[in-house]
Amino acid sequence: MINTYNESDLHNKLKTIYALEWDGETEKRIPGTKWIADVLLPNGDAIEIQTGNVSALKEKINHLISNGKKVKVVRPIIVEKIIETTDGEKTSRKKSPKKETIYSILRGLTGIADILGDERLEIVALSVKCTEHRERTEENVQLENRSRRHLKNWIPLGKSLDSIEGKRIFKTKKDYASFIPSSTPKRFTHKELHESISEEHGKKSAEWSRLVIWLLLKMGVIEEKEKRGREKQYEIAEDLRGVFNSRF
Repeated sequence: MINTYNESDLHNKLKTIYALEWDGETEKRIPGTKWIADVLLPNGDAIEIQTGNVSALKEKINHLISNGKKVKVVRPIIVEKIIETTDGEKTSRKKSPKKETIYSILRGLTGIADILGDERLEIVALSVKCTEHRERTEENVQLENRSRRHLKNWIPLGKSLDSIEGKRIFKTKKDYASFIPSSTPKRFTHKELHESISEEHGKKSAEWSRLVIWLLLKMGVIEEKEKRGREKQYEIAEDLRGVFNSRF
């Protein structure tokens, strides 16, 4: 078996960038806890770089915000990836057909839906281009964590950051409501939301439309209305409409 996936270069570069920007220290223990913060600021606030499931940080985030600290979670979204494979003698490079969208962060937020929208928690969706480094193997192999459904003839060596292309910040409920495209009707069904996301962001993003509804319902951003035939309808929650634009 082969070592598990290592994303240290991508993680470490982003950690360094944010530490310099916010005058923080990297890999510092949060006082009185078992946790290490990726970046700890002088006032005790923390910045976490999370390339995977943001919900994995739930316990740490809850501790910090319950003690009056702010947490910024930076979730890289890989909008373009170059795959670089070496076999010891030569190296090949190709562009991966796979890429993430802003909707790719949704699954990783389900476990912290109850604290999303808290003013002390900020999710930064950072669009990046990166290179994924691989090493060719003589035979098909499994990874140490046995995550491969089908064995492959390469092992991952990690990802390196090529460039930062942009970012979106999710802090308030209004920010999360932006997952509903502007073309969506004021009162909408799942089908209408799916179509709107597909038109504005592509079919890949539209695959997450049911999760958009689930998450926004859980957060209290939208509420369920009477059915239209057999289809459920949704609308921005009544007590929030005043803080959104006139579309709602």
